[in-house]
Amino acid sequence: MSVVKIKIQRNFACILTLCVRCHSVLAMIRFNADTSAGMRWQFKPQQKDITIVPGETALAFYSAKNPTDRPVTGISTYNVVPFEAGQYFNKIQCFCFEEQILNPNEQVRTQITTFQLIFQT
Repeated sequence: MSVVKIKIQRNFACILTLCVRCHSVLAMIRFNADTSAGMRWQFKPQQKDITIVPGETALAFYSAKNPTDRPVTGISTYNVVPFEAGQYFNKIQCFCFEEQILNPNEQVRTQITTFQLIFQT
């Protein structure tokens, strides 16, 4: 079994960590999210993990809530660490690089990314 750890870091120190475990023809991807003290959004994955077949396209969803009494703006960037792990992910769609504004007490379900795992067998 091989393990690849990947971090996709967002501005405002919001981090998504993916752990990929290769089991013959299956890959398990585990999600989490952390925000810095300065980012007031409550941000969490809608699924703890997913198992997919390499070559499949998968969706990952997160919820974000602004618990404050004022609008809060966030923007994300897409980064895969370690660099070598990036070769296994084909990012098809992501809200990365798009400004997100949440109004006071607004909650949204966000599609973080559509991706495809690519493993050479």
